[in-house]
Amino acid sequence: MVLSVERLEATTGGAPVRTRSEVDSLRQGPCPAAPERPMTLAPAAIRAPANCSTMTTLSGGRRAMSAEIQDPEVHLARSARAVLVVDLVESVRLIEENEEDAIRRWRRLVDHVENEVLPAHAGRLVKSLGDGMMLEFASPQPAVQAAFVIQHACEQLNQGVAPERHMLLRIGIHTGQLIADEHDVYGRSVNLAARLMTLAGPGEIVVSAEVRDQITPVLDADVEDLGDCY
Repeated sequence: MVLSVERLEATTGGAPVRTRSEVDSLRQGPCPAAPERPMTLAPAAIRAPANCSTMTTLSGGRRAMSAEIQDPEVHLARSARAVLVVDLVESVRLIEENEEDAIRRWRRLVDHVENEVLPAHAGRLVKSLGDGMMLEFASPQPAVQAAFVIQHACEQLNQGVAPERHMLLRIGIHTGQLIADEHDVYGRSVNLAARLMTLAGPGEIVVSAEVRDQITPVLDADVEDLGDCY
């Protein structure tokens, strides 16, 4: 999108728009002090007033070479699976307040899930993020059972910890057709599980109607109907 000079000034609080020649001249002289207002950057130049470093695109023979991206022949097989998505509530605050403690306790939980919970429920750790996990199961029953075990493990890790430092999880589970490989899982079922997770409060587990219909006869738990959500 091409913006006028007036628009650029409005979006940068009135900072001057530097031409390419002005940027080149600045490179030749001493490093300027950090301006009070944000600077508008010329094309192909990145300025960092904090440490006065400048980056430009490589030129001529030094330009980075990129290999042609191949299109591997992959057979995309669909199968019915259950996807469980875990999110650590207020992870940013926990890390900001005590980074090492938050990371240490989260890693303990992930290790417990990977080495204890998943083998006991025939599940797979698809991915582990800094504040979340995605797990895959053959059917909804072991997925829901694993979710309760994970919540209980999190409660144990919170013992002896100040309430404001508690790790609280929200979990979403959906079952349906998806595509899986050794690296990841794909499809609408994955997206829906992630959306259901956002509906859960701290310490809660939210499941889709498809999961509910399959676990109600065998699960000893209270189920609250949230109505139509997605």
